[in-house]
This record gives sequence, structure tokens and C-alpha cells, in this order.
Amino acid sequence: MMEKLYRVFEWLDYEQAKDYLTRLTEAPINTDAMFQLIEEGGLPTWCDLTFHCGMTDSELEEYIYPDERYFKVTRFQHGVTYFANEDGEQLTVARDQNAPGAPVEPWIWRFKSADIEALATKMNSAAEKPNSYAAEIEDLRQKLEQEQAARVAAEQQSLATDKAIDPRERATFERLLYVLAREAKYRFEQPYADEALIQQFAATIGAKVPTGKGKIAEKLKAAVARFHKDGDE
Repeated sequence: MMEKLYRVFEWLDYEQAKDYLTRLTEAPINTDAMFQLIEEGGLPTWCDLTFHCGMTDSELEEYIYPDERYFKVTRFQHGVTYFANEDGEQLTVARDQNAPGAPVEPWIWRFKSADIEALATKMNSAAEKPNSYAAEIEDLRQKLEQEQAARVAAEQQSLATDKAIDPRERATFERLLYVLAREAKYRFEQPYADEALIQQFAATIGAKVPTGKGKIAEKLKAAVARFHKDGDE
């Protein structure tokens, strides 16, 4: 409810501004944080000089009451508040007599609702950046893993395709293919049709088989010949 009121107010006092900023950012904004924002220029601040008298830099001994009500604070220094009116004339407000070590008391500070909303947007945007960075890093990590997996698979396929098989290994390999074919209900009638089935069965027992279309069928023909040769021997 208060947020709706703050939104339509042109000016907010100190407590209203602190409450509005807390509501918009969901962050605990205490007095120290507000003072730091104001002192560092992070939050534009005005003074309501209907409650306080001032004096010009050129006439330090002559106290005046400015015609304008609100003056924008330009800086704090040594417990003195400096500000300027709309015409650019710089005025100085002395220390409050009841608090000689402090700048102008917050109860005469004024803030614009639009400035509070702009600061809240900036704070919320800064809070979201770590999450966006984490998501970006995770995305890059996943892409890197995919690229590494693709490279390893390509290297393995290249080794399986290009590496020459020792004659003794070839005989064992052909026997293995024959056994795999028989276990997979392969009937030697369609050498190329059942390659996928043989590959699937080989994977279940951790056997390594040739990759590439027609490779198993070619090896299987040799396996059949090896089987008959074994029988003759």
C-alpha cells in the first residue's frame, strides 16, 4: 500500500525514502547505509530550508532565509552541508547547534521518488549479475564437456577404423563376431541388415566391434569362413 503512495509523491522525507528503498530492493537499508549513499553522491538529496537558515560563502556573517524551499545538496565536509539553488548559487548551512559534529539533520532532507526508484533499479540489477554470470559459466562448461566428448568419440572411431589388426587378433576378432552373431540370432542371410543388432549385443557385454556401415558384415563373412576352417581343423 505504501509503495503506491510513495510512487505518486514527488518528494519524500528521510524515513519515507529509506522505507521506499527497502521495499523496492528487499534489502535492509539502515541509517549508516543511507548516510553513505548520500555522502558518496549515490542518492540525490535536497534540503527543506523552511526549517533552517543559511549563509552565503561571500557573506559568511549575514544569515539569510532563501526564497526557494528545496536546495540540492552538493557535498558534505567537516560537518557542514553545501548545496546550491536552481540558479546555481552555492549556499552553506552551518552545523546544527544541537549536534555540532553532524551535518544537517536528516529531518530536513528531502528526496525525489523517481531518484529512489532509479537507485533501486540499479541495486537490483547489480544483485542479479552474479546469477547471470553463474548461468553463463555453467553454459560454457556444458559446451566444453560436449566438445570434449565429441572429440574423444571421433578419436576412438578413427582408431577403430584406421588401426591395422594383427593377424592373430584378426582370427580372435572373427570368432568373437561369429559368437556375437549367433547369440544375437543372426542367421547369416542378411549380412548388412542386422549390424545394429550385433552392435547392440556387443555393447551389453563390453565387446569392441568395428564401426562404420558395412564393417561388421565384411568381418562377419570372414568369421563364417573362420568357423568352417576351425571345423575342418
